[in-house]
Amino acid sequence: MKKLLIPCLLSASLLLSGCFNITDEIFLEKDGSGNYSTVIDMSKLKEMLDMMKTMLPDSLAGQNSNEGLKELDSLQNMWRDLETIPGISNVKRQKNENYVVSVSFRFANVQSLNEAMSRRSRKENEPPSRSIPFYSFTPGNFSCNDTTLAGMSDLLKGLNKGGDNDSLAMALNMMKGMMGDMNYKTIYHLPSKVSSVSNKQAKIAEDGKTVTINIELAESEIPQSIKNDIRFQK
Repeated sequence: MKKLLIPCLLSASLLLSGCFNITDEIFLEKDGSGNYSTVIDMSKLKEMLDMMKTMLPDSLAGQNSNEGLKELDSLQNMWRDLETIPGISNVKRQKNENYVVSVSFRFANVQSLNEAMSRRSRKENEPPSRSIPFYSFTPGNFSCNDTTLAGMSDLLKGLNKGGDNDSLAMALNMMKGMMGDMNYKTIYHLPSKVSSVSNKQAKIAEDGKTVTINIELAESEIPQSIKNDIRFQK
């Protein structure tokens, strides 16, 4: 079983290493333009890789570390073609020694923002595809239409259902324990006072113009959704 368990842990760790704590933030302006940023905190990745070194033969331990670092580099370079999207400007990417990656850019309109979002999770050389726009905007209304938690829903379903055999189920349960308070937070800064939100988990800040949804990704008992219809003063 140990031989089966280790590959399962390796696969799970690499899949989850990009989504321990994610914060997406949008500063929306009255004309539908604005600024977008995402911060992906993978500070637990190094701890996980170090733990796996103790479980693997010396010949594989270094290889596992290299794969983890490659995963980090791929996240730093995600949306590497953002600069080619009409309406996207001021693109910035940063990575620090604590495995925290950030990407930010300015969007001229919601169409350019949606084009950027369609490229967020796509694989290399895969054309962007999204039948429903991630966001929609009209004066006084901004909506997030996504029902996939930015592509993480399928992964979470696998964690909550467990595996097809004892070793995979054990590996997934271990990964859920390691994730702890893994969160996906979305923050919207609207140009004027918010009058209503449709998502029951959405919180309106004291300033009346900031809406936050905090999803605990490892929590399987609560319906998870970032879909939200925000109405604000025109």
